[in-house]
Amino acid sequence: MCERLYFASRCWAETIEEARDKINDILAKEGLRVVGEPKIRSDVAPQWRKDSTWWEFYCEVRSDE
Repeated sequence: MCERLYFASRCWAETIEEARDKINDILAKEGLRVVGEPKIRSDVAPQWRKDSTWWEFYCEVRSDE
């Protein structure tokens, strides 16, 4: 059975792909994975620092257990 969950997160990363990979690494420890592309939260203004962006996003997460 495949359970559908939604996960909100935030992290510093150079790209949204890097942010997704960081989150996937964390979720994998719990047997979960991000499905599709993360959706950037439109109600939160992005923040920047020299080498990365503070991403706030939400995504669908799936458990294949």
